[in-house]
Amino acid sequence: MVVCTHRITESEQLRGVIGEFFKCPIIKASEADAAFGSADIFEKHGVAHVGGTGVATWGFVAGEQKVMVGGWGMAVGDEGGGYDIAAQGLRAALRMLDGRGGYTKLLDYAKEHFGFAGDRESILSVLPSISKRHVLASFAAIVISAAAEGDPIALEIVNNAVKEQSSCVKTAARCVFGQHEIFPLVLHGSVATSSLFVEGISRSVSAEFDNVQVFLPKYRPSVGLALFTLNKVLEAAGRK
Repeated sequence: MVVCTHRITESEQLRGVIGEFFKCPIIKASEADAAFGSADIFEKHGVAHVGGTGVATWGFVAGEQKVMVGGWGMAVGDEGGGYDIAAQGLRAALRMLDGRGGYTKLLDYAKEHFGFAGDRESILSVLPSISKRHVLASFAAIVISAAAEGDPIALEIVNNAVKEQSSCVKTAARCVFGQHEIFPLVLHGSVATSSLFVEGISRSVSAEFDNVQVFLPKYRPSVGLALFTLNKVLEAAGRK
């Protein structure tokens, strides 16, 4: 059985509880493992960037983790991730409703997505449920779609998110690779693999690292993690 998390404390707790319950060996894995495996890469060498609800980036050299950037959680970090994008999008919609912000399609999209009317009481009644992490983050895809349609406020939110995610990738890459070195960059997660982000991140990173090779997932995260772990187990068995 495989336990996947980038938080060390959580990992050890899960290994203990699950191992005791199932009475089986537990293999610790990370989101970076899932990212590499999903891209059909089975050696951890390069940069793995996960941009989903949150944002985290790892830099590896020959299997050894050299750096991790981001991954601080929605309260203090995860800039440019799905939760951040969604929160900014909903905030822009409510500012328009107040008359404090410019016109954006996001207000109509938010009404439809979250199921509230255009009055304050209706919105306040659903805010507690909307504020849940996964519920609010689901609005990110709609903000990104609005940006692709040319909505100026949504486009500004998405452009800033691309800059934030690109900054994480370039910061990690600078720690482990030179400007002209060849290395893979794996983009993973629902936000980072959307077309606006793939184009924006690739353009920003390749402007500084001219030999970066960008890879996208071929498989779902669970399949990628299973493949990566199986490869690791088979390699270990072969060495024995």
